[in-house]
Amino acid sequence: MWNGSGFGDERVKSLRETLRAADGFVFLIPEWHGMAPAAIKNLFLWFSAREFAHKSALLVAVSSGDGGAFVINKMRTSAYKNSRLLYLPEHIILRDVAQLWVEGARADDGGEGSHSYLERRLAYALNLLTSYVGSLLPMRKSLLQGLADFPNGMS
Repeated sequence: MWNGSGFGDERVKSLRETLRAADGFVFLIPEWHGMAPAAIKNLFLWFSAREFAHKSALLVAVSSGDGGAFVINKMRTSAYKNSRLLYLPEHIILRDVAQLWVEGARADDGGEGSHSYLERRLAYALNLLTSYVGSLLPMRKSLLQGLADFPNGMS
């Protein structure tokens, strides 16, 4: 967690290199008391556009109940500005996770088993992510040139 120090820490350096090398991201975020947990928000305090800019990300919220929507909303509204991360227009919310991929689970999707629906939905979202990543790769270098002049966007 952010404590104002640690930029020289080997773990931070290693994660920074890993994030910079990534072409895209899948953020699997557990709901914590109806919110995105502090640890995921902390990631965006430690790292910024140098690691995330112009890279696509799929948001996946995980909830033990019927929640998860606030996690997606929080990430979309506050965890992108200075990072310049590009969230996909699609997301996944895994609700009532104890019942997912369990034989005889409830079907909230018109009679299709929830696990079958989610498998198709996940495949669709991952295909979308790889399409976005592939499309952005050739232009990312030129897009990054503006970061020197406008590192934090418009306030």
